[in-house]
Amino acid sequence: MHARAALAILALAVTDAVGAQESDTRIGYSGFVAVGASGFRTAALDGQLAANGYPTFGTGGPAVSVGAYRLFRGAVLLGGEWHYVSLGNERHQDRAIGLAGGYATLGVAYAVHPSRLLRLYPRLGLGVGGMGLWREHDEARPGVGFVEWLANPNSDPGYATLSQASMVMDLGAAAELSFRSVSLSGPVIGLRFGYVTTPFDQGWTVDGRSVTGAPRATVAGPYARLMLGWRRERHH
Repeated sequence: MHARAALAILALAVTDAVGAQESDTRIGYSGFVAVGASGFRTAALDGQLAANGYPTFGTGGPAVSVGAYRLFRGAVLLGGEWHYVSLGNERHQDRAIGLAGGYATLGVAYAVHPSRLLRLYPRLGLGVGGMGLWREHDEARPGVGFVEWLANPNSDPGYATLSQASMVMDLGAAAELSFRSVSLSGPVIGLRFGYVTTPFDQGWTVDGRSVTGAPRATVAGPYARLMLGWRRERHH
């Protein structure tokens, strides 16, 4: 019995290895949705909010993501991803105030298939991202300082939303596990993690105009995701 079991395991390993070697002929499509957490560079913003009596939001929050890719020759993945992160909604003087951000990237990845079931790949993505700091029931008014925006009394219907935009570079990696050992198409589950940098950012604006004296805050930071997707592939 032990010999038969060993032979069965060996046969399965050989079959899986052959499937991995054949993977370099795969072409196809894949898509996913994911949930997880992202860190943002918002410590300086929190400090200035606290100094002016406002609630703070921390340096990270829950994230949701969607993405789609095209597989070429079993190795090169080209596609795009969109990510949204909420850092929270709080109350201040009977008004809601919130902070959220997100980014979208186009990326390239190189896939390695250790087995028919498993795919590993590093990824480089480039795109744009941004954040918004908003208060309830306000209307935007251009040309304002950050402290003035914070100190604006409730009776003044101005200064609705501050926004910030950045160029985004996403350096990440992923591992995907297929539920099917024979078919190249079907559901997959995986982990995605990495770090977002923001080489260039425009600072905060309101109604298209720069906000003076605002602390630097961007979508830069680490992230981790649990993803569920679908893969449709065939041998070319």
